[in-house]
Amino acid sequence: MHYPKNLTHALEIIWGEGMLSPGGLERLADILEGTDLSGRRVLDIGSGLGGIDILLA
Repeated sequence: MHYPKNLTHALEIIWGEGMLSPGGLERLADILEGTDLSGRRVLDIGSGLGGIDILLA
């Protein structure tokens, strides 16, 4: 899906760089705390702007 540049810019101002929805990287870090993904493969479906993928990498 293609998002208009002005919309993605506004959403990043609200939710944080690379994010299109609430929570941001801090919330994702809280959710994943204690989860060991070392050596694992992760498929992100609907990656949006890719902010979550940066944290998972």
